Amino acid sequence: MHFIILILTAILSSAIIVSFLKLCQIAVDYFRVLAEDIWWLPLIWTPTLTMLIVYITTKYVPGIAGSGNQQVKAALETEEHKSAFVSIKIAVYKYFLTAAGFFAGLSIGREGPTVQIASSLMHSVRKYMPANSNITPNFLIGVGGAIGIAVAFKAVIAGTVFALEETSKTFTRNSRVMFFVLVTLGIATCYVLEGTDPFYSKVAIDTIPFDYWLPIFITAIGGAVLGGLFSKSLLFSMPNKTSVLGRFKSNHPVRLAGILGLLIAIIGIASNGITYSDGYLYTKGLVLNTGNFDLLFVPLKFIATWFTAWTGVPAGMFSPLLSIGGGVGQTITEFFMLENNHLLLLVGMASFLSAVIRAPLTAGFLAVEVMGVYTMIPLALLVSLLSDKISDKISPPLWITQKDILLNNIGEKR
Repeated sequence: MHFIILILTAILSSAIIVSFLKLCQIAVDYFRVLAEDIWWLPLIWTPTLTMLIVYITTKYVPGIAGSGNQQVKAALETEEHKSAFVSIKIAVYKYFLTAAGFFAGLSIGREGPTVQIASSLMHSVRKYMPANSNITPNFLIGVGGAIGIAVAFKAVIAGTVFALEETSKTFTRNSRVMFFVLVTLGIATCYVLEGTDPFYSKVAIDTIPFDYWLPIFITAIGGAVLGGLFSKSLLFSMPNKTSVLGRFKSNHPVRLAGILGLLIAIIGIASNGITYSDGYLYTKGLVLNTGNFDLLFVPLKFIATWFTAWTGVPAGMFSPLLSIGGGVGQTITEFFMLENNHLLLLVGMASFLSAVIRAPLTAGFLAVEVMGVYTMIPLALLVSLLSDKISDKISPPLWITQKDILLNNIGEKR
C-alpha cells in the first residue's frame, strides 16, 4: 500500500509543480503588460508588492524566505525542526508568494521553490510509511528535490544528480531503486503535461573548433570568478548582527524590501525591461539567435538578482543564474566575433551556475539539458568542476553557509 502512496504522491507533486510553473508564467505575462503600458508603474508597484511579500513571509512563514535549496539542506540535517522547512503549509505559501514575486517584476526564478514545494509534498506522506523501512523522511525530501529540479527544467539527469549530490548520504542501496522509479514517474508526468522540448531549445554542437578553445577558457574563468563574487555578495547580504546592513535587514526587513524593490524597478526601466523576471526570454533569444544582445545585461541582471535575493522574498535563482552565465558566454562570443554562440553559452551557463551553487555535476548536466546538447557533457562537466574549484577560493559555499545560518537561527528562536 505504501508503494502506491509514494507513486501517487510523486505524480501529484509533478503535476502541482507544472501548475506552479504555469502560474508563475501568467504572473510574468501580466506584469509585462502593465510595465509596457504604464512604464512608471513598477516604481510604485514593485516596492509595494515586495514589501507585502516580505511582511507575510517574516510574520507567518520565515521558512520560505530565499530559494528553498538551503531550507531543504537544513531539513535534511535536523529532526526536531524539519517542519520549519518542509510542510504542506510551507508548500502552499511558497507556491503563491513566489508567483507574487514574479507579478512584482523581481529578478527571480522558479526552480529553488520547486525543490522546496516538491520536497514538502513528498515529505507529507512520511506517516504512511512503515516503521524501520528504507523510506525515511530524508529519502522523501531527496526524491522531492529531484522531482522539483527535473520538472522545472525538463532535466531528468540534472534532477537526479542534484538529489544524489545533495542528499545521497540519506539513501541506502535498497532505496535507490525506488528513488529512480519515483523521479522517473515525476518527469514522465511532466512530459505528458508539457511535452519533451528542452527548456530553452535543442541545438546542435558537433565539434569544438580549434579557435574556440581560448574563448572557452576565458568564458570558464570569467564565469567562475563572477559566480564566486555573486555568491560572496549573497552571503554579505544575509541578516547578521555584525554589520550595519546586516542589522538593518534583521531589524527592518520590510523597509529594506521597499528600498531594494524601488532599485530593482529603476534597473528594470533603465534596461528596457530585460532584467525583470527570470531572464528566460532574453536567454532563449540568444540560444535561438533571434534576440538582441545587450552588453549591459550581465551587470544589470547580476545587480537586480542580488538585490532581489537581499529582500528575502521566496524566490529561486537557477534561471537568473543561467541567464547571467549565458550572457557572459554571449559577451565573449561578441568580443571574439565568433560565428556560433552555442558553445560559449553552454560554457558560461555551466561555469557561472557551478560557481554559485557549488554543485558542479548538477550545474554541468543542467547546462547541457536546457539546450539539449548531450554531445558536450564532458566539456560542461570539466568547466563546472574547474569553476567549483575557482569559486572555492573566492567565497564559502553558498547553500551550506545559508543552511548553517538557518539552523543556528531556528535554534536561537526556539
